[in-house]
Amino acid sequence: MHTARALRLLGCQVVLTGVSPRVAETIVQLGINLTDLLTAQSPQEVLGQARYTRYLPEHSL
Repeated sequence: MHTARALRLLGCQVVLTGVSPRVAETIVQLGINLTDLLTAQSPQEVLGQARYTRYLPEHSL
């Protein structure tokens, strides 16, 4: 979480990917607050969304 905060201070958007159901359950049980983070199923999903919203040029992938 400290890394995510530091990256946001630098102007980055942080996206958490690849969390298994078991790990997600543990995060909830531990009471870890991830409301400030975007989540996605995979890095490919994030890149697809970034392309769709024009954050990435067409030829960058």
